[in-house]
Amino acid sequence: MIGSAFYLGVHVVTQGAYLTVTGANPSRFHAAEGGGPEHPVESVSWLDAVAFCQQLSARAEEHAAGRSYRLPTEAEWEYAARAGTATPFAFGANFGAGEGNFAAAYPYGGAEPGATVGRTTPVSRYPATAFGLHDVAGNVWEWCADWYDERYYAAPPLRDPPGPAAGKFRVLRGGSWKNQGAACRAAYRNALAPHQRDSATGFRVVLRVNE
Repeated sequence: MIGSAFYLGVHVVTQGAYLTVTGANPSRFHAAEGGGPEHPVESVSWLDAVAFCQQLSARAEEHAAGRSYRLPTEAEWEYAARAGTATPFAFGANFGAGEGNFAAAYPYGGAEPGATVGRTTPVSRYPATAFGLHDVAGNVWEWCADWYDERYYAAPPLRDPPGPAAGKFRVLRGGSWKNQGAACRAAYRNALAPHQRDSATGFRVVLRVNE
């Protein structure tokens, strides 16, 4: 249950934005490999994502405006990804090549198989949800702030649940360019160790509100 207001990025952090803030671009799919500034930054660890939020918050223009940033909690991410729906995807019960970047030869529901891109695509290429968010299903996995807990859905519903206090893995949500449609569902959960990086993992940020 989400009881506090928050602003979530319309799309995941791009390579261009990450380069501007950190001075680096760790992505596998950079300009020479079929990517570019408008593609998601990937090959970033949870620790890298947290550091980006800290560096972005510390920039003079953000500090002067009173803005600061963090990763979304797992509950915030799912609430935003569902966009008020109770279906497997914000778009409904089906997920095909027209809705997101994934291994489209293996769609979900009644969607027809499609061509697989085999790498990231520019952010916002696919339709937005009713909340105006792009790529919450596919393109890159998205780091969340929480430690991974296998009992996530078994726990009693809490207002703005913070996740466990400790753990071994951090939560990933949303699926990616190399996953089948089933892994891109709003309820699907994944996790990696905080230091791990791969070319299917990126993140989006939350703008803090009254915190």
